[in-house]
Amino acid sequence: MAPPMKTVQVVDLTADTPEKKKPKNRDKENVSAGLKGIASPRKFKQRLTASTNTHPPTQQPSSRFSIELIEAIISLDAKASHDVLIKLITKSPTISTELHKLLFLSTTTTTKEEEPATTGWKRKATGGWEECTPTPTKKIKTTVSVVKRYVKCAQCNQQFDTCSNIGKICERHPGEVEVIDGGFPDDDEMEYDRPRDLQKDWRFKACPDQFVWSCCEGDARARPCRRGRHSEVNNDNGEPGSSESEEEEEEEEEDEEEEEEEEVVEDEVESEEEEDENEDEISETESEKQRARHDHH
Repeated sequence: MAPPMKTVQVVDLTADTPEKKKPKNRDKENVSAGLKGIASPRKFKQRLTASTNTHPPTQQPSSRFSIELIEAIISLDAKASHDVLIKLITKSPTISTELHKLLFLSTTTTTKEEEPATTGWKRKATGGWEECTPTPTKKIKTTVSVVKRYVKCAQCNQQFDTCSNIGKICERHPGEVEVIDGGFPDDDEMEYDRPRDLQKDWRFKACPDQFVWSCCEGDARARPCRRGRHSEVNNDNGEPGSSESEEEEEEEEEDEEEEEEEEVVEDEVESEEEEDENEDEISETESEKQRARHDHH
């Protein structure tokens, strides 16, 4: 009996074999699609991380003030400014502390006080007792007081900064404003019921030539005849018509002397510079002459 025949399957290696379809990786497709148009994968990663964050980014406060904010603050009147500041200090302790630093000044006063000495007794070396009074001790007491930085001037009724009260920044009329003789002849109110404060009356600006200052005899348009520093106490004790008080006259004389000294120093410096320039010119001309002689020889 013949043995069974074996069947052999021949495979042609040169023929194209169909490849098995691999399952698509959706994540890689999404990544490759997102990388299109992006130069660096790091940027895509940052974008992917930002997209997963559902909370909106917090806006950082600007370190500079905007022009709109400054204009809004300037446009506020006194009452609105007070309301805004009070709301800020009630909400933020930091703002309250900073405002306190800006609006108040601390002054330190040191005084020496003597403590009363008590009389005692001490034993003598030779025996017995004698009365002794010790030297009173001195105690140094330091007092810290807080004062307002911005106060109202009693002379010009303007608020001023006590830290920059330098120079002749307080301008005012120390006298009284009066109506000239024969002024407003047909105005019954000015004749029989004259306002107490003529500077606040509408006629003061409308008819300045009908008013006169008792201190300088100028009309309502006249510039302030007295200038000096602001003060919480009214120092206008000069006679009507005077332009400066005694203290301000002394300050003015001191300022004039300082200005004259500065001018003298400037003149001396200029003269020295001119002398140096002349000496330089003379030395240059002499050197040129020597060169010319040398070239000639």
